[in-house]
Amino acid sequence: MNAKRIIQWAVYVAIAAWALVSFCVMAGDENPDAPMSLNRFCIIKLMAAASLYACYRVGKICCRRGLLPPFGIR
Repeated sequence: MNAKRIIQWAVYVAIAAWALVSFCVMAGDENPDAPMSLNRFCIIKLMAAASLYACYRVGKICCRRGLLPPFGIR
């Protein structure tokens, strides 16, 4: 693999990890032993959703600029 492919895969893995963490936070539930207010719960979920959307937008920009590896079937 050449340096360009390594950079492309590194960017892809970073975006995928970011999306996974955002999705886990968005899908998670609160700890019943330490309840939080509804406002804080909603803010956390909204920020996770915004982070997931930002991840999508960054992925689209990186794809247009050629920073993601090709995914076509050969």
